[in-house]
Amino acid sequence: MLIGSDIFFDLLKADKIGLANGNLILQESELGYVVSLKLPTEVTSNYCCLAVETKLDNAIKEFFEIESFRTDSFDSTKSEEEKFCEEHFVKTHSRTKSGRYIVSLPMKENADSVLGFSRENAVKRLNGIWNKLNKNNTLAALYKAFLQEYLDLGHMQQIIDEDNTKFYYIPHHCIYKPEKTTTPLRVVFDASAKTSTGQSLDSILLNRDSIQDDLFSLVTRFRTHKYAFSADIQKMYRQILVEPSQRYLQRIVWKETNN
Repeated sequence: MLIGSDIFFDLLKADKIGLANGNLILQESELGYVVSLKLPTEVTSNYCCLAVETKLDNAIKEFFEIESFRTDSFDSTKSEEEKFCEEHFVKTHSRTKSGRYIVSLPMKENADSVLGFSRENAVKRLNGIWNKLNKNNTLAALYKAFLQEYLDLGHMQQIIDEDNTKFYYIPHHCIYKPEKTTTPLRVVFDASAKTSTGQSLDSILLNRDSIQDDLFSLVTRFRTHKYAFSADIQKMYRQILVEPSQRYLQRIVWKETNN
């Protein structure tokens, strides 16, 4: 006989008899005595112990296999432009005797023919800067010191050449934060400035997304070990040299006074 739980307890009466062993109970109901029995239970616990000793050479091999997985798995998602940029770097980069990298800019097809003229706009921007510098001697001194450091470090050199048909002149301006004690002024070079054809240095170069790990991965990996070292590369991007044949694309105009 099957009885639903919604009416089962309505059928029970008060009389309840427990037999001597305590496992068997007789419960009076409208249908007579109901017999209930406590079944013996047996709890079984399983334990497994495993000790593994990994050889160092195998551990290193597995580490590099895991590291290379990211590159292989994401390779299929790269666009043709991204693949070309990587291949271009591999084929064209070189290093100086001191170890510094020399890279070639990944230019689009017929980039030189569409770039246009840029010097006139760069000169106008420079004159506008000097209008501001003439009103602030501190700002002028910092601006001149910034570019002088470029010269002193060999990160740029003076060129006397009036032919501007082929060159790209990058306009520049400054970001001035006098409250900062270390670097109150920073000069920014605007490679997205348009030329006479509406193009810019940025627009004639192919693009490749960053291949660095995201910030979360970097921080997580940083916390893996008990001790960590941190360091800073001074003027990091300027340590990479541009192929000499392409340096005509990175000219600027400058003058020490407003005259």
